[in-house]
Order: sequence, then C-alpha cells, then structure tokens
Amino acid sequence: MLELRAIQPSEFQEFCSFFYPRYAETLLTVKISENYDEAYSVIESDFRYLFPEGKQTPDQHIYNVYKGTKKVGVLWIGDRAYHRTPFTQAWIYYIEVVPEYRKKGIGTEILKWAEQYCIENQIPRLGLNVFAYNLKAKKLYEHLGFEVYASCPHPNDPEYIYRYEMSKVPQRY
Repeated sequence: MLELRAIQPSEFQEFCSFFYPRYAETLLTVKISENYDEAYSVIESDFRYLFPEGKQTPDQHIYNVYKGTKKVGVLWIGDRAYHRTPFTQAWIYYIEVVPEYRKKGIGTEILKWAEQYCIENQIPRLGLNVFAYNLKAKKLYEHLGFEVYASCPHPNDPEYIYRYEMSKVPQRY
C-alpha cells in the first residue's frame, strides 16, 4: 500500500530543484526549447502562473509517494488544468516513479489514488499530458482508461505531434 504525503512549504524549493532539470531535459528533447536557459525561462514562467502564492497556492498539490519508509515516487496534481480544455478536470502535471520501483504497479496505484482524489473532491474528470516519445507511459494511461482528446502539433513543425492530452472520468476502485 502506498502513502502519499503532501510536501510541506519548506520542501517546495527542494521539489523545484528536483523538477526543473527533469522538465528542462524534456523541453529540450521535444525541441520546445533550444537550450537550458530558454527551458528554465519557460519553467519559471509556468511556475509563476501555476504557483502565484508559492507552495501555499490552494489548488496545486505535490506529494511524495512512499511504500513503507522508501520514497518511490512523486505526484503533482492540480484541481484544474492550467490551460483551456474541453472538460472541467483535475490535471496531473507530473508523475514519476523512482526507476528501481518501475514495473511494479506503483504508477498504476498513484493514478488510481488521483482518481479517488477527483471523486472525493467532486472533480468530474482527470487529465494529463504525455509526450509522444513516452510510449510506455501512454500505454499505461490507455490501459487505465485515459483517452486522447488532443494531439498537439509542435509549434515550429505542425506535421510533428509532440504530445497528447488525455483524460478520463475517474472510477472507484
């Protein structure tokens, strides 16, 4: 059984230090940013928008995920999507399972926890992005009932789909 523990305000900067380089690498991989300075600028802008009150922002929630005493992952979920979507939905901004704990059902458990979060908070849908190169994650999301509702073309190459937006109605487990 997993335990999700909300990070404390004092841990917010630690999360940022963990998240920024990972997301910067993704922005470089999908060619949204051309260099680290540009990637960090995009991330900083997003964070100012999403966390106007820092960690105290009421509709953004970051959890460390534990199995017993071991930290096995992290989840960042918002009570709303940061951009216009065709649905009212919570949004998974980031989910990661520590590499040595992958392929053990932990990602599935975290996603099911997020569904229960939506049900308990009367949020009718749960959405997320998946980058097109991350086929394993997309397959997991589809297995759990997420459906693609938008294929997002790259801003500089409309022929290239670089990410998908997916959503589902939460289920009770």
